[in-house]
Amino acid sequence: MWKELSPPVDELPPAFCKRGRIAPDEEDLILRLHRLLGNRWSLIAGRIPGRTDNEIKNYWNTHLSKKLISQGIDPRTHKPLNPNPNSSQFPQGQNQNSGPTSVD
Repeated sequence: MWKELSPPVDELPPAFCKRGRIAPDEEDLILRLHRLLGNRWSLIAGRIPGRTDNEIKNYWNTHLSKKLISQGIDPRTHKPLNPNPNSSQFPQGQNQNSGPTSVD
C-alpha cells in the first residue's frame, strides 16, 4: 500500500550505478580530473562510466584527499603542502609585518 501512496523518487536504475570498490584506474582518473576540474563532481562523474557524482565526491572526501595529505600534497591545489620546510616565504631579515615605517 505504501508504494501507491508514496511519491515517485528520482533514483538511478541499479544497472546504471556501478557500485562497489573504486578500481585503481578509476582512482587515477578521479585524481587527474580533479586536478583539472576541481570539485565539479558531476563533470568528473560524466567521464567515469557507472559512477555517480555523489559516489565520487564521497570517495574523494573519505579516501583520496586524505591519501594526498599523507603524501604531502594539498588536495585542493595538487601542489606540495610545504615545498621546503627550511625556507621562509619572506626574504631573510624581513617578516610579514615589515614594511615602510614612518618616523615622526
